[in-house]
Amino acid sequence: MSAHHTKDLSSDLHTQTFETLVRDRLQQLKDCSFEWKSHRATELIGDGSINIQIREESDQCLKLLSHPDPLNWIDAYLHGHWSSNQLLSLMHQVIRQGDFRQPTMARWMRPILRFYHTWSTSHRTSVLELLKNHFGVSDLFFERVLDKKAQFYGTALYPHPGATLEQATQWQLQRLCEKLSLTPTDRCLDVGSGFGAFGLYAAEHYGVNVTIVAFHPQQLEKIQRLAHIKGLTHLVNVCEYDEAFVAQKWYDKIAYLMPFDWVGHISMQEFLLQAAHHLTPTGLMVTQFIAQTDIEFGTFLEHVMRTYVFSTYSFASFSEFAQKSITPSHCRMIHFESMDDHAAKTMRDWYMGLQQNKSFLQDRGIDPYFLRLYEMKIALFYAGICMRYLQNVQILWAGHQYHGNDWLLSHAKSAYFPSPYLPNYDPNTQSTTTHVS
Repeated sequence: MSAHHTKDLSSDLHTQTFETLVRDRLQQLKDCSFEWKSHRATELIGDGSINIQIREESDQCLKLLSHPDPLNWIDAYLHGHWSSNQLLSLMHQVIRQGDFRQPTMARWMRPILRFYHTWSTSHRTSVLELLKNHFGVSDLFFERVLDKKAQFYGTALYPHPGATLEQATQWQLQRLCEKLSLTPTDRCLDVGSGFGAFGLYAAEHYGVNVTIVAFHPQQLEKIQRLAHIKGLTHLVNVCEYDEAFVAQKWYDKIAYLMPFDWVGHISMQEFLLQAAHHLTPTGLMVTQFIAQTDIEFGTFLEHVMRTYVFSTYSFASFSEFAQKSITPSHCRMIHFESMDDHAAKTMRDWYMGLQQNKSFLQDRGIDPYFLRLYEMKIALFYAGICMRYLQNVQILWAGHQYHGNDWLLSHAKSAYFPSPYLPNYDPNTQSTTTHVS
């Protein structure tokens, strides 16, 4: 037998072994049925109700996916070795299976790393640079992924099952303004709502003077352009982050909607404490962030984010975050609201928007790696919220001299929609036969 023929047989044997390992792994996901596409053939695996297509994109795909560590699947996806038309559903089922619980970083290392990161002098600068790079991506990306009208970079609020992302965004912006009890005499600050979505809405509908923070010159120019188009230049000031927090600058109302899940809690504790110190004693501040409720998943997600996004990324529970960031500022919490299902539905809408425009964005020069990384981040946070390993919360804080009425829902804006995480929910149709009254 020739050496060349022997090599071919060995290669075929390895391929078959890898195929078996991957097939066994997929069959463990009981609720799924897979259409596995490769250059060899198309194979159907499983008989579950959740239909997922997986496509081999390289010769290394099977070898990489045969490894049990979910980080291998993530790494292989980011580097283009495989693709899927239902990444959200797939990662939801993988996390549901509990595969992430394989140790990726010793738990005893977490407090040591947090201590180091807290005292790292370059940490804050690195975070601002990360945000600058993120918002420096082409406007086309945000226009195609976020809602078309406001491009709000935060959790939307869905008033009914059929609400669009645009409708849910407007609902959320109005509700944020109501929580803050905005009046025309207020000096308001908008941090992290994307392209000034909250600040522009507040200026247009409530007549407030608002300062909007931009992290990239491109972002700053776009917000200024939108303010000009809306005729709001006399009410809107757009500036860089440090300019918003100069000495003797105070705000009556602050909407601090920074994407905590993108840069980690240690960074946000520092930034949020800074914002709280610039809140008037009688002022109000609304914040929104994602916290961990399961330390095992939090450890796994920390590891993923540190590997691919930000080297000093950190997670915390709500109580830990609140104690370290707000308590020293003498603010008090007057309203707490969990928005898990709305956050998950927002992420699903972002994901669908990205899927529909992925080829268009790549053709316009946006890095395919960036697009895959964004998909994977959404998928992991979506899965964590679905499994209640993560919690999305919106909190209203008051200055220590605030004596107004605590904010209450005064009308039917509780924004109920059938939970997508009930037993009979089909993620492909986004419908459920089980309802909660």
